[in-house]
Amino acid sequence: MALKEFYRVSWREKKRIIEKIKNQLFEKKEIVFSYFYGSFLEDPTFRDIDIGIYLDTEIVGKNQFLDYQLNISKELEIPSKYLIDIRVLNNASTSFLSSIFKRGNLIFSKDMELLTDLIEKVSLEVVSSEGISRQSLLELIS
Repeated sequence: MALKEFYRVSWREKKRIIEKIKNQLFEKKEIVFSYFYGSFLEDPTFRDIDIGIYLDTEIVGKNQFLDYQLNISKELEIPSKYLIDIRVLNNASTSFLSSIFKRGNLIFSKDMELLTDLIEKVSLEVVSSEGISRQSLLELIS
């Protein structure tokens, strides 16, 4: 497997890419909200553009998530000229969602109530897990 090349673009170019992708994703009625995350946001160089999307399951069934993810990645790569890595967030782990909500950038949300409810749920699960982990550690060392 060949290594992916690194890209380096100006902040102005990144803003142009972000706006272009935002417009393309927003047109998709099945995408409820989306986030940029990863090296495209955080580093001067990147290999791909990581995007998390949350889908309306009444439009895209859970058994179609993988196909949708692959198809939309290819669809976005053509006009952007960069590798796009899409991840459906509906079934993502709590730790992955927590990382995206903390460090990612919201592209758009068509349902802020759903998004804030999910952020709250994930936050409560993280706090609960931390408490359980701390208690387990204390039991181990005492």
